[in-house]
Amino acid sequence: MSGTGWSAVESARAVSRAARELSRSRPVQTVRPGQWVFTQSAVNAGTWVQVLTATQFVDHRNRDAVRLTFAGPSGRSEVIEARRGMPASVLTAAQARKAGLTGR
Repeated sequence: MSGTGWSAVESARAVSRAARELSRSRPVQTVRPGQWVFTQSAVNAGTWVQVLTATQFVDHRNRDAVRLTFAGPSGRSEVIEARRGMPASVLTAAQARKAGLTGR
C-alpha cells in the first residue's frame, strides 16, 4: 500500500477510535436528529452516521419501536429500525466534531 493510502487508513482508524471513546450507550428512543449513531450491517463493517429523523412508532407485533433515518454513503436516505430500549452508541454533534467525523 502506498504511503498516502496507508495514512488515510490510519487516519480513519484514529477518527473511529476517538468517536468510540467519546460515545455513550443510550436507549435508542433518546436519539435525536443531528446526533450520530454507530451502525453495522451485512454490507459494512460499521460506520458512524448522522441521524436526520427519529420517529417512535408501534411495529406490526404491537411493540414500541424507533425508526432512524440517515443519509447513506450513496447520499440516499436509509433507515434503521429498533425496538424501544435497545442500546445505541451515540455522539452529540459537538462530540462528532471533536472526534473528527465532521468539520462542521
